[in-house]
Amino acid sequence: MASRYMVCLCGLATALCLAASMASSADETDPFGGRALKPGERHDGKAMTVDELVACIDLDRDLDNRKREADGLELQADLAESRYRGLAQIIDAERQMLDASDQHAIDAFNAKVEEHGTAVDAYNDLVVRLNAALSDQDALTERFNPQCTTSAYYAADLTKAYSIRERRLAARMSEEAAKREGTPSQ
Repeated sequence: MASRYMVCLCGLATALCLAASMASSADETDPFGGRALKPGERHDGKAMTVDELVACIDLDRDLDNRKREADGLELQADLAESRYRGLAQIIDAERQMLDASDQHAIDAFNAKVEEHGTAVDAYNDLVVRLNAALSDQDALTERFNPQCTTSAYYAADLTKAYSIRERRLAARMSEEAAKREGTPSQ
């Protein structure tokens, strides 16, 4: 069991090292849209610290997660809208042909109307959730942009920031694995 977590940690470490090496070789822009400074290069404004870069990496990941969440909800809402609109068309067509003297036909028709109402409610719920996700994404973007995209930094500091973040993630994963296995973390 522990070896599986080590493989996972090694894979994570490799991915983060790759990202850090890409960041250290950047010479014009960072992953956030700011400006990577070469060693010894001066900047008119303040260069971001390692801690600020770690915060930007975390914000960037959060922003990506929020975007994926909003994209998923948008797809679900589109599908739910198609479903309730399709049911509305079926109901309209069946209403024209409904035999008012056939109780079975009336019951089947009413069941479709109820299904349509449930589909509309599901769609409305998804729209509310989508709007909340988009609002969260916008709020995070408003924090991220001025904090991370308009600043300069030294590439070596970005490499350090990725390394710090990698160690924090590895420690968190180790703690979670220990909790699952019921052993104390080291």
